[in-house]
Amino acid sequence: MFFSKYLRKHIFQEYTLFLDIEGFPISYENYLNSFKVRGEIGDEVMNSFIQVLNYQSKLSSEVKPCIKKYCFTSYFTDKLLVPPELFDPVTCIREFDRINAEESLWKPDLLYFPTIKSNHWVILSINSLFERSHFFYPCGTITGTTQEELLYNLLSNYNMLCKLSKKPFNNVFSFKLQPVGPYPTNSLMHDSGHYLPLYMENFEGKAMKSFSVANIPKYRMISAFKLFKSILNKLKEEDLPIPN
Repeated sequence: MFFSKYLRKHIFQEYTLFLDIEGFPISYENYLNSFKVRGEIGDEVMNSFIQVLNYQSKLSSEVKPCIKKYCFTSYFTDKLLVPPELFDPVTCIREFDRINAEESLWKPDLLYFPTIKSNHWVILSINSLFERSHFFYPCGTITGTTQEELLYNLLSNYNMLCKLSKKPFNNVFSFKLQPVGPYPTNSLMHDSGHYLPLYMENFEGKAMKSFSVANIPKYRMISAFKLFKSILNKLKEEDLPIPN
């Protein structure tokens, strides 16, 4: 119903602002391209996903004991993935301190860092529960050497931010890369962006809870609906014209 009502409707094509979630504006074109079959999720849509997931995770942790998770934006992640000798903490210390003040970043059990590599979404993780780091790649296109290099950069640069914050952080630089498996992947080399939220939701520190790859098309439609209907979306359905 939602897809037939709002997607592929010419009346919305002029909308440069179709969703607005926590400072990440999404045009109708971007939204459609992210959720159509074989579509490619852009940074704005992924980062909106992340805001919703962080919000849901925070609510869950307030209701019952659970593994605490927090995911950074792809923009923040990319700043942390440069080689340590090129890393300038000034470019992200203000944002780090702001998030730290809101989330107490030394408390989450699992931290996530999404980015695009080899034209596909991947996600790196810092696991404070078991003092390990992880690399999840839905399309299997990243070599072990590249994974190690990216995690080395991430851990080095993140550790520097932690030291500058003068808060009780663990020394994450010592967290070794630990493969997680098996977990669902996509041999068809598309929809990589739709796997990342599922990885974040289903990874519990040691193993990935099972989810069906066959349900990814259905999950894509559900995600489109949830993102549009999210309480975090400043642009509500009543603000849009109802298409015939």
